[in-house]
Amino acid sequence: MSILIKIIENKTLSLTDKEKKYIEKYPEKFIEEINLYFQDLSTNYSDEFLFNIVNVYHFFSDDYGVISECFHRNFYSYYIDNISKMISCRYDFGIYTLIDLFYCYPAFFPYKNNNEEFIIKTYPILFLDIDNMSSYIAIASIRFIGIIANDIKGKFYLERYLNETKDNNYEEYILEELE
Repeated sequence: MSILIKIIENKTLSLTDKEKKYIEKYPEKFIEEINLYFQDLSTNYSDEFLFNIVNVYHFFSDDYGVISECFHRNFYSYYIDNISKMISCRYDFGIYTLIDLFYCYPAFFPYKNNNEEFIIKTYPILFLDIDNMSSYIAIASIRFIGIIANDIKGKFYLERYLNETKDNNYEEYILEELE
């Protein structure tokens, strides 16, 4: 059984000393496990899969160097490849969960000063219908606004939203961020 699958299935998220030494000695093998995990589940939109991503991320925080970097790259690629589909099928909880990770952990961005791809792929959530401002999409949108407000291209898209939208659900948040 792969170490990554064991971590996912083990709700305590712990490794034996032997497994830790194996990962330290053979990081490239563990990186391959991470790559395969994301490839195998590249179209999985289940809540369980998203919880597993969150748990594995917390387990492999910044302390694991290249392994953490690999996880960040794979997560970013998963997001870019799947967010449009999640938006079109209105998987609100999934959209919220993924954006929340970017909001809470900016290390997921591979390019600190060029997140245009993220902005372009995520921008459509601002136009999704919402029942109220406490819905998953509303919260995800507010977090998205907070993420991109400090980016030059992000500010362009926020101003564009103000000019394009009729409902102005997020006008107050955008104006606050643009000040």
